Parts: sequence; structure tokens; C-alpha cells
Amino acid sequence: MKQKTLIVMASCGAVLTLLGLSLDSGRDSRSAWSRASEPIFPNLPAQVDTADTLVIESAMGTTTLTRSGEDWTVVEKGGFPGRGDEVGRLLVALAEASRVEPLTSKPDLHGQLGLGGFEDEASPTVRLTAKAGSDVLADIFIGNRRTQGVGEGWYVLHPGDDQAWAAQAKLRCPRQTSEWLQTEVMDIARDRIAHVSLESPAGEALHLERQGPSGAGFDIQNLPQGREPKTAASAAGFLGSLAGLRITDVQSEDESGFPEEGTSTTTWRTRGGLWIRAELAEQTEDKLLARFAFGYDAEASPQQALGPVPAPEEGEQDPLPTPAELQAEAGALNSATKGWIFTLPTWKKASFVTTMEEWLKPLVDETDVEEPGISVPVPAQEAPVIELPIPEEVEVPEEVLEAEVLDEEVLEAEAESEEGLVEDVLEDGEADDDGC
Repeated sequence: MKQKTLIVMASCGAVLTLLGLSLDSGRDSRSAWSRASEPIFPNLPAQVDTADTLVIESAMGTTTLTRSGEDWTVVEKGGFPGRGDEVGRLLVALAEASRVEPLTSKPDLHGQLGLGGFEDEASPTVRLTAKAGSDVLADIFIGNRRTQGVGEGWYVLHPGDDQAWAAQAKLRCPRQTSEWLQTEVMDIARDRIAHVSLESPAGEALHLERQGPSGAGFDIQNLPQGREPKTAASAAGFLGSLAGLRITDVQSEDESGFPEEGTSTTTWRTRGGLWIRAELAEQTEDKLLARFAFGYDAEASPQQALGPVPAPEEGEQDPLPTPAELQAEAGALNSATKGWIFTLPTWKKASFVTTMEEWLKPLVDETDVEEPGISVPVPAQEAPVIELPIPEEVEVPEEVLEAEVLDEEVLEAEAESEEGLVEDVLEDGEADDDGC
């Protein structure tokens, strides 16, 4: 069967399923259609500002947000600040929600709309409850997002009612508690960082100094003798470690103490004298815990000029904050982070934890196997001197000596006779020439 045919059949099946759900509702309760287009919570628009509790229940657990003044906090996280903007968005969405059409009233079909409850861990069902004190302002089950119709829509179900509805509303709702946390904990711009110091669990120290106010990286201040850095500008990632820093989770230090062993410390110092210290503990390969402290070092701050600070010219850096501003900044950051243990994103680990060896060129062992193509000269060795024994003198008998003398005489006589013959031949030749 062709792929196009399968797609068409699947689409028709989905339409028929939804049509069946709608017709089911029509057969069982025709009066439900008379409620279409009505607001789901008609009294909520006038009560939104009174809401002080929002409860989100799902297969992943329960999240409770409570309001104190203008701020919302997460009860399950020890009262850590929550996403007040997201709470406000959902309250307004509930107030504006309206019914579009009734669907099935059979509980065994609710699962097809994402309204099957919390027994299945993968269930998308969310129960959203808004309260003002003990008064319930809104209570609704939210299922799958509606794919038909105009605008954003969801399938919903009132608790205690079997009638499911297609609703028009922006009811997207996070299910995990960590998704309701105010995740940005600080924002220290990279241009402010001047120094970074690190201490490993073993006590190894690494001190980095920025290469000028606008340098792209750091110089290693305590570079070991005889070693070289891998790059001209080391550890550039540490400049942006604290810029828009967001967390993935948080826990109260009172409920869960910070690990005492295997911790490292990283300290950033700004050009104005603000310092930021992070104690870090690696729980697993993908989990890094951190707790922070902040302060102001007057000795590290450049002397402030008297009088008003002139505006920077084009191309110049912004003027440094005053000591009073830096002290106030440190105080505000301490208030926001003290007593909390944060879980940092996995990808942030490389800009919080490092070692000296990671930024140095590897040592070369001269005893390693020689590289191919390079011959090692072998020093020449002198050939050994072999001393031969001197032969002893042998006494020769006189007869032998006399025989040698006679042999020499015979040889001389033969030589003389040969010379005579040659001369005779030459003379005979000359005579013949004369006679011709």
C-alpha cells in the first residue's frame, strides 16, 4: 500500500474518532450543546487578583505555588521564588477559557483526549486548581492540545463530571516542579570579569588573569616552570560563566546539607572589586551542585575619582560601579542565594570546574620511541689493535746459503748470454740491409 494512501487513511481515522466522540456526547446529552461558547469560569475574571494559591497535579507529582505580596514561591522547594509571570498567564487563561463543543461523556474514552488520569506516568493529564484562601476559584482537568478549530484549544474535563469538552484557551501548563522555579539567579556580564582562581578537591590551585580589560581570555599566573599553555588565551569560557546564569533545580540547605568532601572552589573577581565564590560538588557526570557567596574587596577596587563620573566616549567601556553600588549588589545577591544549593546545567560544568593540566601542552618524554624517519647517529668506535707475535730468529745451515749463491750466479750468466744473442741478431740484420 502506498505511503500517501496510509496517510489519508490515518487522517480519516483520526477525524472519525473525534467525530465519534462528539456524536457520543450528542446522543447522551443533547443539552450539553446549549452550553457551548460559554465561559468555563464566568466569575473568575473578577476574582483573578484575589488568587493566592495555584496547585498543579500530574503523574509527575504535585506543585504548589503561593503568593505573598507580588511574589510567588514554590512550596515543594522550600519557598524558593517561582515563576510569577507563568502563574499570572495561567490565571488569565482560565478566566478567558470558553467551551467550544461537547465531546464524549464515557470515562473509558477520556484517555483518547489525554484525560485518562495520573495512573500512567506518561499521561499528559494535568489538574489545575486556583484558590483564594480556602475558596476554590477554578478547578479543571486539562488533556491533549486540540488540533482542530481556530486559535489555541485544549480538551478539558470538570472534576466529578463525565462530560469532556473542547475548550478554546491558552492552557499550556508545565508538569514538573523544576519548571516552575525562577531559574535565573544572577547576571554578571563577561566584560566585568578580571580574575578567576580555582582550587581543586586535591588542593591544586589555578590562577587566571584576564588579558587586558577587553581580552578574549586569560593568562595563567602560576604557570609551572618549563610548561607552556595550549593556547595564547586560556579558559575563555570562564568569562561568561555567570552571565545570565540559570539553574535546573534547587534545594534548601537546611533540608539537604552541602557535600563536605570532594568539593572544589572557583572565585571570580570583577574590575571594580566585586567577588563571587562558588563551592562546587560533582554528584554524577551530569549533575553539578553549587552554593554561592558574594562580597566586595575595597583593596582590589581602583581608586574612585572625586566628583561626578563623566560619560564614556564612543568606544570606551562603561564606568565602573561605585563602591556603594558594588556593596549593595553583593548584599542583594547574598540575600537571593544564601541557604540554597543549586543544580547547574550540565553544559555549564566546563566553565565552572577545570584543572591546570587541561590548559597546558602535554609533556614530551625524551625516552619515548623515536619518531619514524629520524635516525639516531651511533658514535664511531676505534678498531681494536691486534698485536701479532714476533717470530723467533732461525739459524740457516751454510749449505743452504751456498746453494742460494750458486743459483744467483747461474741466473746472471743466463742473462748475459741472452744479451749477447740479441746483439748478434741486430748485427746480422744491419748486414743484410747493407747488401740489398
